[in-house]
This record gives sequence, structure tokens and C-alpha cells, in this order.
Amino acid sequence: MSDTMLRRVLDDWLERVPLRRRLLDFLVQEGIVAYLVGGTVRDALLLRESCDIDLAVAHGAIALARRLADYLHGAYVPLDEPRGVGRAVVFAEGGLQHVDVAALRVPDIEADLRARDYTVNAMAVLMGPAWGALIDPTGGQQDL
Repeated sequence: MSDTMLRRVLDDWLERVPLRRRLLDFLVQEGIVAYLVGGTVRDALLLRESCDIDLAVAHGAIALARRLADYLHGAYVPLDEPRGVGRAVVFAEGGLQHVDVAALRVPDIEADLRARDYTVNAMAVLMGPAWGALIDPTGGQQDL
């Protein structure tokens, strides 16, 4: 997929569900470096709908999940606090939506992606001003 087509697919994914745009706007406003990761990126590229958004951050995942739950008028659910994984559950777009926030398991996003189970789950998109730039160190897009 060309960079232009990739950008269109990701922009379309972002705009189809207002919660996604609100999430990106919050992260940009707060200056938080976060990555859309894993199955969320895979499903977006395959044009599949999902009620789950997976984010990865370098640090502060639990605090971010709590802040997102408050900002989105949802509930915070601890998933694995010792490993830094939390969830914001929000009723939006006629159903429950989940925003899972996890701390990177290693110091940088590319190493974190390389440690994932499948190449198609080892992709990320920076959530911020550079929205739409795909990080794909293992060739997951080609494998799709």
C-alpha cells in the first residue's frame, strides 16, 4: 500500500468513530507520545471495525488510562497494574468501547513491536502531529 493510500485508510479509520478523534485530540493537547498498536492497527488496515483501541506509551500507562476514562466520561479498569496495563471503558457510538493503555515492555517502540507474537500485530502508528506514519519493523503490512 502506498504512503498516500495508507494515510487515507488511517484517516478514514480515525473519522468513522468520533471517540477515535477525541482520543487523538486529547493526546495531542496533552503532549502525550502514544502509539496505536497491535490488533488495532491491523484491523484498521484491513478495514475491520472493532470496539477496542490499543495504545502503548513509554511510561505512565496506568495514569493515562485513568485520565482517559475521566476525559471520555468512562470507567477505569486495571488490567495488569504491575506490568502497567489499564483500560478506559466508554459507552460511545451505541456500545462499549475499550481503550487499553500499556507501557512499552522495552525502551523503544520498535523493540516492543519486534517482541510481539505475529508480524501483523507488530505495527504501530504514532498518535500525534505525525498521525498516519506507520511503524512496521517486521513487515506486518506486507504480510496482511
